[in-house]
Amino acid sequence: MLEPDPGDGYIAAPAMSHGPPGPVFDHAVLLAEVPDGHRAMDHRSALRVYVTF
Repeated sequence: MLEPDPGDGYIAAPAMSHGPPGPVFDHAVLLAEVPDGHRAMDHRSALRVYVTF
């Protein structure tokens, strides 16, 4: 039987999902704009996208 992956049940803590993005993120999007964030990374106009709620 396969063991569950430790990341399967991961949910971001509120302190991590609210507030300004850290220095690692160079682009921020709302949750509804996640596809736009993926496109920005695909087009290399963003390295890391921060999702806000």
